[in-house]
Amino acid sequence: MREWHSEAPCLVEDINDLTFIDFFENYGLDPDSPSEVDSRERVDNLCSGCPFKRDCLKEALEKSFDGNGRTSSGVFGGMYISLGYYDIMRNKHKPILQRRQEESLVKELRKEIRDESA
Repeated sequence: MREWHSEAPCLVEDINDLTFIDFFENYGLDPDSPSEVDSRERVDNLCSGCPFKRDCLKEALEKSFDGNGRTSSGVFGGMYISLGYYDIMRNKHKPILQRRQEESLVKELRKEIRDESA
């Protein structure tokens, strides 16, 4: 377990609401569903103020590079990642500028990870 895991809001807060936990995996599948809009907002709000967003995202991307398939998709660092890439469709509820910034961050971190492993 990484140091930041013991302080990350999504890992230490009491979020035992099953629909909320399940939502991390279903984020963005049905963007117009009222229940999903509520859950998506909860996830976005939880992640938006997290001081570990970059760490969370980088860890997920590192796992997608190591070839063991442990992390293929889900919400990491406040955005939906599919197979180690930014999922445009599942993040389409966000403003365009935010999506561009998030996609750039994913590309930057993927390059950083490749460089570190070279």
